[in-house]
Amino acid sequence: MKDKNILPLDIAGIPFFYHAEDLKRISEEIHIFLEKASFLNNPDFANRVLFSQEVKSNNTIEGYLDDINLIKDIIKHPSNILDAEEKRRILNLYQGYRYISTHHDVNKESLKKLYTILSNGLLSPEDEQNMGAFYRKNPVYIFYSDRLDVLPEQGIEASKIEEAMQKYFAFFHKSIPKDLVSYYIHSQILHFYFCVIHPYYDINGRTSRTMSMWYLLNHETYPFIIFNRAIQLDKTYYYKVIRESKKFANITCFLKYMLENGIVELEKEAAMQEIASSTSTHLSAGDYQALYYILSMKGNWTLADFASFYNRLNDKKKFKEIYTSMLDPLFQKGILINGPKTNRHFNEIQNSFFTIAPNKLGQVEEYTHLELKRKL
Repeated sequence: MKDKNILPLDIAGIPFFYHAEDLKRISEEIHIFLEKASFLNNPDFANRVLFSQEVKSNNTIEGYLDDINLIKDIIKHPSNILDAEEKRRILNLYQGYRYISTHHDVNKESLKKLYTILSNGLLSPEDEQNMGAFYRKNPVYIFYSDRLDVLPEQGIEASKIEEAMQKYFAFFHKSIPKDLVSYYIHSQILHFYFCVIHPYYDINGRTSRTMSMWYLLNHETYPFIIFNRAIQLDKTYYYKVIRESKKFANITCFLKYMLENGIVELEKEAAMQEIASSTSTHLSAGDYQALYYILSMKGNWTLADFASFYNRLNDKKKFKEIYTSMLDPLFQKGILINGPKTNRHFNEIQNSFFTIAPNKLGQVEEYTHLELKRKL
């Protein structure tokens, strides 16, 4: 029988646990990868991805499909966009990330400050009126599924939130072995438990993931800052593992999900940095986003497939606009090369296969599992 790692966190008096044995293989694999990709563990990397790509990823999980260039524009010119809810949530998350990047004390007062930033202008009048000094005063439903036959769950009883959050903060500050993977696992336990408590009426998901980010920043665990990217690609399974882990008080499957997806995202990031370092011109936020989508695509790499993938994660655009803004810059910089054409046409643009130029990949494939050398 497997040993249980019993956590000092519970629901209705039943403690959560996980099987460390089931996480050992993937944890060791991540350790080996990070030894070869140590360049990911630096604050400059964290700052680059945090204030554009991670703002997008965190909001995309909630169903807000904001274009990366819009996000960059809002961050650069915040004074012009304060009257639109779409732009407010982007600015709120950006300012929340700024807050956790410069403030290291984590307690219920600083969490309240963070939540005030994240929720500014986004709460309904009813939710604002029913908030206590720190947390909600009434029940709240958690919708983990769009299926009508699946009943919504509830966050813990309002009268028990204070006690649960005390345990949360104690666990946040618990001393653990000083290694990156251990810190990442710890951050994801915090992520999960915050979702279980659901201390607010709204914006609990973004807050839970931002609190995990706060823990990672405080422990200088920079590579895993990108954990939101994987979730946005398969939100249905993300909500499923949260629900199942809560149901059985066993969070092994949630932690395994976050670890396995974490290394995939790290491998993509290593590939993007390898491409950037071998390109003489600067890569824009849009270039990184396009490369990320390419590395995340399964099956064929064609212009039309890319446009379809883009429209899954962004407000829909026409083929020509996607090609012009996202792909053409990569062709112009020699990062992508065209392959055989297909029979499909989109206005004056003929669909074709493409691949990443072989000279852009360097040695990154030697320590990743990515299929980067596509045959045309």
